[in-house]
Amino acid sequence: MTCQVLQRQKNSLSSAAHHTTSQKRRKLGTQPTLDLKQLIPRITLPHNEACLRKCCEETLHRICDEYTINSSISIFKTLDDMSKDPEESSSSITALFFLCLDIDLQLKEMMMSVESDAMKRKLTGFFTKMRNEVIPVFLCDEKMEAEEFVRTCQETYLLA
Repeated sequence: MTCQVLQRQKNSLSSAAHHTTSQKRRKLGTQPTLDLKQLIPRITLPHNEACLRKCCEETLHRICDEYTINSSISIFKTLDDMSKDPEESSSSITALFFLCLDIDLQLKEMMMSVESDAMKRKLTGFFTKMRNEVIPVFLCDEKMEAEEFVRTCQETYLLA
């Protein structure tokens, strides 16, 4: 009986601590970070959209730094603005993420570092197929919409 009471108190304290942390995060205006483990299947979930937008913004800046590209170039400004625009569709943001993922070596390395060996092999196959097949088709096919591209990326991940 005492163990049950202690367990309830522990659960109550844990819940209160989580609630307090969530309140502090909201008050401070900080956004939760996007967990990189099993990232690809989770990025289209609605509760990850704010993190996905932040991830796109960060990856655009890493790409500029990595390839010594001036971030004030109009295309990067446009893409950066797109990632911050709340009116931009989630499909467009997810498509931007997949396109950036193809170029951002640091993001790939961070994703690989948190995965098991089996998932590393899956991600390697996914990255290769994206670079060699999926992205070139998307860039050449003017009729392909962002939703179709995202769906193709997700299918490619599942089959990798």
